[in-house]
Amino acid sequence: MSRGRERAPSQNAYRGAVGATRTRAVHVTLPSGDVITARVYDVIDAVADPDLAQRLMAGEPINRIAGPDGSEVVVTTPVVFHDPAAEVFVVVASASDRHRELELRAQTFTELAADRTAAVPAYVRDFGLVFGAAGLTALLEARAGAALSTHRAAEAGREVERERRELGERRAELATREAALEQHLRELEARQADLAAAGAEAARRLVEADRDATRLGAEAAELRAEAAELRAEAERELTRARAEGARSAIRPSRPTPGAPTAAASEPVTTPVRSLTEVPDEVTSPFEMLEEADAPELPSSADPITTVTADAPRPGSDPWVLGFARSTAPAVFSIDDDGRVRVALRAGGTSGAALTASRLDVRLVVHRLPEYGVIALVIGTPAALRGVGPSHRVVVPLDVAGEVDRRFLAALERDFTIEVDVIVDGRPVRRARLQAPLTENVGFVLRAASDHLRALGASANFARGLVALGGSGLDLLGLAHPEHGEFRVDKLEPMATANQARRALAIARRFSRPAREDYLACVRSFPLTRWRELRRAVLARAIELGLWMGPELAQTAVSEGLARSRRDLLARLEAGFANLLGQAQANDLDADAIEDNRKALADEATALGVASATSASAEDEPATSGTIAAKPTAAPGVRGLPVPELVRLLDDRDRRLAAALELCERGDGTVARLVMNAVRRMSRADAVRVLGAMVRLGPTAAPTLTAGLASSKAFLRHGCALALALLHTEAGTEAVVDALLGEPTEIWREIARAVGHVGPPALMPLAARLGRLGDRASAGDRERIAWAMAHVGVRGGKHAVETLANGHSAVAPVARMAIERMAPAASDDVSGRSPGREVTVNRAFSRRFFEALERGLPELGKGELAALDASSPMELLDDSDLVPDDDGGDEELDESDLVDE
Repeated sequence: MSRGRERAPSQNAYRGAVGATRTRAVHVTLPSGDVITARVYDVIDAVADPDLAQRLMAGEPINRIAGPDGSEVVVTTPVVFHDPAAEVFVVVASASDRHRELELRAQTFTELAADRTAAVPAYVRDFGLVFGAAGLTALLEARAGAALSTHRAAEAGREVERERRELGERRAELATREAALEQHLRELEARQADLAAAGAEAARRLVEADRDATRLGAEAAELRAEAAELRAEAERELTRARAEGARSAIRPSRPTPGAPTAAASEPVTTPVRSLTEVPDEVTSPFEMLEEADAPELPSSADPITTVTADAPRPGSDPWVLGFARSTAPAVFSIDDDGRVRVALRAGGTSGAALTASRLDVRLVVHRLPEYGVIALVIGTPAALRGVGPSHRVVVPLDVAGEVDRRFLAALERDFTIEVDVIVDGRPVRRARLQAPLTENVGFVLRAASDHLRALGASANFARGLVALGGSGLDLLGLAHPEHGEFRVDKLEPMATANQARRALAIARRFSRPAREDYLACVRSFPLTRWRELRRAVLARAIELGLWMGPELAQTAVSEGLARSRRDLLARLEAGFANLLGQAQANDLDADAIEDNRKALADEATALGVASATSASAEDEPATSGTIAAKPTAAPGVRGLPVPELVRLLDDRDRRLAAALELCERGDGTVARLVMNAVRRMSRADAVRVLGAMVRLGPTAAPTLTAGLASSKAFLRHGCALALALLHTEAGTEAVVDALLGEPTEIWREIARAVGHVGPPALMPLAARLGRLGDRASAGDRERIAWAMAHVGVRGGKHAVETLANGHSAVAPVARMAIERMAPAASDDVSGRSPGREVTVNRAFSRRFFEALERGLPELGKGELAALDASSPMELLDDSDLVPDDDGGDEELDESDLVDE
């Protein structure tokens, strides 16, 4: 039996006094007649006292009493044998106590019941009782044999299941190859039939030539020559076809033992001898590379921080060659010198891409109901960002496995991996990957370990692997709600105040623990890089005097950007005062300036210091092109007659109030007069009136349609929104025309407006595309696709799918629309190049629906909710502003007015 220091009680071990080594005093009569007091063992703990346990199992007397005169007496009392490591609890009695079995059991149960200091596990409750050392040995051997049998049965079952799975894979591959062979044979038969038909035609022409030989001798000679040529060509074709059939027939119909199994989604290729010697009729993965999709990464994608350095492949590497002969998709190891290695298998276009492309790496953890599985994902940069084909390989890691933890510990010291790529059973590439993910490793380890502890006994790594390979699993978190919110390209540009505010919004959002967990565990974004970006954002915010919120303020102090919160406040106030005097950096509107001033004042109040930013913001100039809040309508127009309200439309100070009151009354006959007044209003006033004009009903549609031709972009924007909500046939046609003819980024908001029309807008969109025909540009198709996508997310998905399944010229555009439905639902602008007006236009739409909500609460409320659900997390910056070439609040000239 192992020594005590080498064995430990099991987790379920009994820890009561009845199971611990124990002695008691008894009176013993010696052969001399003297009665002495001696101590005898009642209980032996095999872990604490292995020597006593060995003696008991060997049959040696445990209770041997030596008298003063040198005589010895063996006292045969029952002894409890307890092995807490093996969970064995047995009462060992002498053969002379066979008549006391029930009495001994009752006595043991009484002692167990009396000890209430510890729980009594099942193996103690159901204890055994044997007689003598032989009985104890037999009992222990029987238990060991049963455990061994159970283990062997489990191993045999796993082996059978593994062989059954491999057999299924081989059968599937065999079926694929047989299907390919049958297809080739069918093509060969078709070619032979064509050759036979050509031969028959040649024979027919030869017969005709012979029949007319006497009449057309010269012609017959030419026909004979032509027939001879046809025969020769037919023979050559037949010979070539037979040769191709022979080559196809000798291709292996069963997989070569040890050869990798091709993925079901990739073409089956014949192994090649070398990179330069490629047999005929075989498509090498390296030839496929020229046809492989190599998409460019969008500007919103995470930057590539992994360094790929190709290394020469050794002439002989037993570890790599052993993996090449196996069928596993990937394997990892740690060399004696601490080198971290990964070998992965790929085929088809994935093999070509992983062989010739730059590589990238992700370390993520999936908190599955079955297990907390850590996944090391290696692939092309585009594949790891959800762009293009999925050229990647997953290496699952068990946080509870000793080798896996050593592997992760090595990466935590230095995240450098030597990767060997195997294609068609041959090592074709060795590359060294280095990524700034050392800090992520510890974060991921803690997350997986915490999840494992929460699962408890239900955790099962094998079931976790099955779930990890499931088709519905979002391996890289591309569908995560936070995926589109974290934008490095919005964190880095901070030349202006609004750019810095946008970066602050992202930094504040992802400084929260749950979202920082997303960055490390789901997105695998380097935590060191994230903290560098956040520090740069805070430094720029302090320089510009922008309040960053209490949490980030404390972070700024802890990172040494200020000595204290009071020092931070002083720096912010100085920076803000300096910002207000800078024409280029200060692109804040009046509301934003006042909000920042108030936030700094509140912080000063909380710290108990005087604020240097208490001045009012009313004197601050607003940035041209922004949507500023305006006071409510001037009083004094309620109850006035319509003629008086129409007269007030010419009053600059009361024009807005009069127009809103006319719209409130819903009289469509004044639509043209109201529109003329709108054309002379500022952007902020016009959007309120245009939103209210929906209450004028369908009679306002012609006037709004005329507004689509205005030179002012915001008037075209508002008229398109209003027309779409009126749902008139002519208005919808006009909005679709405006979508294709709009020269600015407002077309994106017009596409959203088309979505408000719903499925009835699909036919005008399809009709416009049909009329354009071949003249339709890529931009036209893009606009129509986005409009269809917005229709799809507003109840028209089935109709769009019906168009996509058709065979007309609209079908490809409808398929484009289906691909854009998800970003249309969230208005994800990350997939396009930075455009102007995006945020200004979205603000205009919001003001429009706020005005609409006052007149038509249900409709306005629903559209505002849709905007809230889909609003992109972008703040207004200088690049977003529209050049206010129309003079901002200036009135237009006569050419902009609606003709009487």
